[in-house]
Amino acid sequence: MPYLKSITLTDFRSYASQEVEFSPGVTFVFGQNGQGKTNLLESACVLLTMRSFRCRKLQRLIRWGQDSFHIRAVIDGAGSDVRLGFG
Repeated sequence: MPYLKSITLTDFRSYASQEVEFSPGVTFVFGQNGQGKTNLLESACVLLTMRSFRCRKLQRLIRWGQDSFHIRAVIDGAGSDVRLGFG
C-alpha cells in the first residue's frame, strides 16, 4: 500500500526549508508549541486536497517575506514524486 515517504517544504508557513521522512505505519509528530507540527500536517493536506484546513487563500501559506512556497512529496509505491508550488 502506498504511503507518504517524505515531504520537503520550502518557504511554507514557518519553514524556510525542511525535509521530513516517514516510515510505513502510524507516525507521531510531537514537540513544543510553535515548532511547526500543525504546519507539517497542513502541508500534507494542501498537497492532497489543494486547500488548507486553516485558511481559504493559499497566499497565506507563503512564509513571511517570500514570494512563493513549494511542497515536494515522495509517495512510496506510487512510482514518482508529487510537487506543488504556489506564488
